[in-house]
Amino acid sequence: MKRSNSILLRTFLIFLGLLLFPVLLLCIARVGGTAFYYYYRYPTLSPREKAIMADYEKSLSRFPHSWETIAPLPRRLTDLSNLIKSRIEEGGEKLKAQGFPAAEQMPSELPVGTLLQGNPDPALVTSTTLALAAWESASSTGLILIQDPEYDAGLFDRPYPPDMVAGFGVLTGLHRIWGTKALVLALDGQSTAAMEMAVTSLRLAVRHPASTLITHLISLAIVNSTSRVIARVALNCQDLPTLKFALTTMNDLATSVNLASMPDCHLIDVIGTLRQYGREGYPVHIDLNRSAVVLARPITDMVTGFYHWKIAHLPEGDPVRVGLEKFCKDAQYEPLPPPVAAFRKLSAWVSEYYLLSTNVPNLDDSFLREKDAKAQYDMARIVLANRIVSLEDGQTSKSLQERVTQSLGDEPKDPFDGQPFRLTPDGKSVYSVGPDKVDDRGQILFDPTKGSESPGDMVVPLTAGSLTRR
Repeated sequence: MKRSNSILLRTFLIFLGLLLFPVLLLCIARVGGTAFYYYYRYPTLSPREKAIMADYEKSLSRFPHSWETIAPLPRRLTDLSNLIKSRIEEGGEKLKAQGFPAAEQMPSELPVGTLLQGNPDPALVTSTTLALAAWESASSTGLILIQDPEYDAGLFDRPYPPDMVAGFGVLTGLHRIWGTKALVLALDGQSTAAMEMAVTSLRLAVRHPASTLITHLISLAIVNSTSRVIARVALNCQDLPTLKFALTTMNDLATSVNLASMPDCHLIDVIGTLRQYGREGYPVHIDLNRSAVVLARPITDMVTGFYHWKIAHLPEGDPVRVGLEKFCKDAQYEPLPPPVAAFRKLSAWVSEYYLLSTNVPNLDDSFLREKDAKAQYDMARIVLANRIVSLEDGQTSKSLQERVTQSLGDEPKDPFDGQPFRLTPDGKSVYSVGPDKVDDRGQILFDPTKGSESPGDMVVPLTAGSLTRR
């Protein structure tokens, strides 16, 4: 009897050991992986990276809990964006038939920078006008899109590669078309229509605060470029109602297009990525009482899982489904056997800190882009305010501060140093200390070809000339 009990006990212990052995291995891998990261990888991180890693460990409860709610993308908006994409491609085919070089068959090649400098070659203006005519259908459809109350730039942030570049291509394409059109109209003396077009372009940059990093960066580029276009067009605009409309719109849009998100973008990018999948309808749960490390775990599983989920939810022959099937085949994103999938999941779990730390965006560069865009935006508001006051009372002797406060109610501050924007020595332009973060008052460099602004400063003329960037 005792022998029988002993055999049963040993059998039970062996069985228990077999059950617990994988758990033990998992714990060793987890603890060992984390220890390896902290003892061997962590000491090599920069102070900024270490601060970011500390943030990854904390609860995200400081962010609005409304971000946890994810509404699927409205079908009407995705259909419109796909229609715009098709019409941009059709415009390219028209330009090809007209003999335009291949490089000029995309909106990204429209000469916004050249037109901003003023006095362009007439031949360039003619060819640009022809190109804009080819994309008129895409432009008119884009106007319908941005007037929708549910529009935001995150609409174009598609999580599947076949449509990712194309999605943002629609966003940047519309921006390029409208910005160029505004400048061409201004050159033709149609400053009222030009200003309306420029302000329209600014609405493209509206997005949810919890958007992915790429959505934020593209929106900032739109804000930066469009602000320069608005300031340029305002110089010769005589239409007071239109100028006031532009200024009111910029004031209203300020909190929607200038989101101070970059200091936390390493965390917001995690939330934005989850929201991106959720807006497509993929089952995602965001709990901001948890840390970014925990929330980031499902993202590694979505890399392959989302594509097959999306394919299963699209009808046969759907262009997106066809593109995804081809992508999965070319990239060998086939469903993994359970043991391989489990091992890959374990590997991601063990190395999550490493994955997060090596995927930290270049925050210094992103932070400067955000400051740059805000500076250009507020400087454009100053130009509008100055122009409105000049036309209303015909006076040019008022101080810049008096002009600005009369129209804005407050004086915009340079985001690089927190001080009011300054006039150049000639008293005709306003400048920001710019990305170089250097206040050059009292020691401004003079260059006979570039003027009296220091390299790195951003300058906007109040009365005449063209926008420049040192």
